Amino acid sequence: MEESKSGFLERQHGKKKAKFMWFSLFGSSLFSYTEKTSATPKQTYELQDATVVVNASKKLAVDIKKLDHLVVTLIATNKEDFELWKSALEASVSQEPCEPPSKEKVKKERGSVGMRAAKAVGGKVTATGAGKMAVKGVVNEETKLLIVALKRIVTRVESQKVANEIEDNLMKIITKSFFLEKDKKITTEQFLKADEPLREAFNLLVEIRDYRHRMKGNAVTKRLAVVHERLMVVEEIITSMLVPYLTPNSIKRIARTFGLLGSIDFLDKAWSDGEMEEERDLLTDAMNRYTQFHF
Repeated sequence: MEESKSGFLERQHGKKKAKFMWFSLFGSSLFSYTEKTSATPKQTYELQDATVVVNASKKLAVDIKKLDHLVVTLIATNKEDFELWKSALEASVSQEPCEPPSKEKVKKERGSVGMRAAKAVGGKVTATGAGKMAVKGVVNEETKLLIVALKRIVTRVESQKVANEIEDNLMKIITKSFFLEKDKKITTEQFLKADEPLREAFNLLVEIRDYRHRMKGNAVTKRLAVVHERLMVVEEIITSMLVPYLTPNSIKRIARTFGLLGSIDFLDKAWSDGEMEEERDLLTDAMNRYTQFHF
């Protein structure tokens, strides 16, 4: 039987922490994987005779239930994907179970956002709203998850309006980079200069999430200061790379985005508020996925 749907979903399962997993749906069998490239399913959810119910308290979420018992809650990353998953899951409950697909573990490789977008859409995309949506559609899954998780935590620390602004800024930066690389005005090597400090910042934030309860206050402060410094280096590299091709407003978007995300105040709130543990776990999970890729 052919696969009817696949992609990253946020999984909430019992007392387990919310986590992004790669899901593949075959017949009535829903397989979850730690990574998209994993060869063996982490878990199998049998959906035959199950019910698929829209979760009233969570946005873009469905509950899978059997005999009124909640099996798992699945949360999509955007409205379109939510509708596609909902339809596929609803159709699966009347189908037969399947064995997990046979596949070999794929070595993870990663080029820049522009390279991946260019390969996917070729020369068909133009610098229009439709073009930007096309680029958004082919940004790799790890980067998508990073933006989705980041948007959630900005919403909690700041507001939905600010979170939408930051998401829009990031997508505009990615879109501009895509066209510049496609036109050979900037290179992959230039992107790589920003990658190292970005990974260092992510690794430190994951470390703070994992060990903050054991750290003294000054140790956390020092680490957040290094994260701030690393993100400012990323901003400087990206701005220097793109400034010959940007309008003053675009330069302001970069400054606004990094000025917020790299500020000590934002970092401290995001990594200290006890009520934001779920959002923090999802963001660090997305950061881990990003840093696991190698050039």
